[in-house]
Amino acid sequence: MSKKLFNYVKIAKKLESLIMTGIIASGESLPSIRSLINSENASKTTIIKSLTELQNSGLIESKERSGFFVSNNIEIIRKEKLSISKLQEFDGLIANLINDAPNGDLTFSSAVLDISLISVNHLSAIATRAVKKYSSEFIKLMPPPGNIRTRIQIAQHLSLIGIICSPNDIVITSGDNNSLQNLIRIVAGEYGNIGIDKTCYFGYQQAIKNLNLNVHWIPSSATAGFDTKYALNLVKSGKIDTLLLNPTLSNPLGYTIPNDDREEIVKVCTNHACNIIEDDVFFDLLPPKHEVLPLKYWDKSGIVTYLGSLSKVVVPGWRIGWSLPGRHLPDIVAHMMSNNISISSPSQLISSELLGSIHYVDHIRALRSVLAHQIEDVRSLILDFFPTGTEISAPKGGYIFWITLPDNINFDVFYQLVENKKIKISNGKLFDLNDNTRSFRLCVPRVLNINSKAAIREIGLIASNNINN
Repeated sequence: MSKKLFNYVKIAKKLESLIMTGIIASGESLPSIRSLINSENASKTTIIKSLTELQNSGLIESKERSGFFVSNNIEIIRKEKLSISKLQEFDGLIANLINDAPNGDLTFSSAVLDISLISVNHLSAIATRAVKKYSSEFIKLMPPPGNIRTRIQIAQHLSLIGIICSPNDIVITSGDNNSLQNLIRIVAGEYGNIGIDKTCYFGYQQAIKNLNLNVHWIPSSATAGFDTKYALNLVKSGKIDTLLLNPTLSNPLGYTIPNDDREEIVKVCTNHACNIIEDDVFFDLLPPKHEVLPLKYWDKSGIVTYLGSLSKVVVPGWRIGWSLPGRHLPDIVAHMMSNNISISSPSQLISSELLGSIHYVDHIRALRSVLAHQIEDVRSLILDFFPTGTEISAPKGGYIFWITLPDNINFDVFYQLVENKKIKISNGKLFDLNDNTRSFRLCVPRVLNINSKAAIREIGLIASNNINN
């Protein structure tokens, strides 16, 4: 019984391969049942089971007295299967990236700040102080929009970067992908039209995967940056009603949209009633000499929903973020309340103490300085050891680099050889489902030491040694 089951599945898979590769084309007939019995050395029952399997999956259809034929919808099925295959690969890559999250000298795949760039002693002292000051509040549930003391500190922090707001304008979030998905659903609507950078943080793709959104991908590159003109044409033509941006030290491309473009984006979106979601979690890593203003600064009508977080700049494990949802605030709070969503009380209270201390300012100043020096070190290593024709982003701050190899390198072979060396990088396919990429993301969220430098050199040498002549 088990042997017959194996046979019919095996035969069905063999026929499916012939169909999916186009060897048996749309509308063409399959070999007759008698022919398959002879060629596969199988019983009539097994062959009929195989054909029924293919028929149930929509690959073939039967015609009375004529036999079985490849479905006329085979091209649609091919595209669906390719899409599913890409999503499965995408999910697998994300799982690998998350498993790599505990940073080490050979791990460049995770954008999680390493302990070498965090003053653990200072943070421990701040946490201890918060426990002593607010001990009775640590066990209390803090429903949306969140602890008022924490929102006051966030409002004061935002005033320093050009956003003047009331604590009542702020909603505290967990800063994770679930929060992002819920926010997109509320702002963009269940069946909205949204514009997103074609090469973007994989969390955006996850957030929209289960929503019925019509997505317009906006061109961008690590060298030319975000295509503002293309995006604004989508807005003016009414093709999108929401624009999702990561405008400062964009993940993964590293560009920062200039002030003139930011002001123009807000102006055009205001005139055409287009919402903006401004994901600015890396803003505090931008050195003052490259200062820009958040898009929220120019927002006078509440169209910009601004997102910030401590996770990328101080403590990943606290999972504290915030949003300024503008006119969407009542809907977001109502959604969180109805779904019983509240943020950890200890995390809120410790974050309040941190933002109200001089340590946060000192930490950001020191972090910017270390990362600015490392940007030049990383770029020098890549220019010295990677093959001619390699392109590398030039971020103005932060710790994320986008690297594109020359087209005479087999990227899949290169990536596997890097993996074999136990060096972890992020495959570019994570960030662009629509492109057969030759790119990868390289994160250096730690002090760049001898081992890390040697690993980057090794990546370059692997690429250089695998050029197809």
